[in-house]
Amino acid sequence: MVRSSAKSIEWSKRLDRFQISGMTLSQFCKQENVSPHSFYY
Repeated sequence: MVRSSAKSIEWSKRLDRFQISGMTLSQFCKQENVSPHSFYY
């Protein structure tokens, strides 16, 4: 459960960063080193 919770927190923070970044999804994912598929999942 701890791992799942840590992942949830990590993604929550990532989504917050995306909202204020002003970048396109593609640009943001490249910067964060995640795939767009992972982002939408």
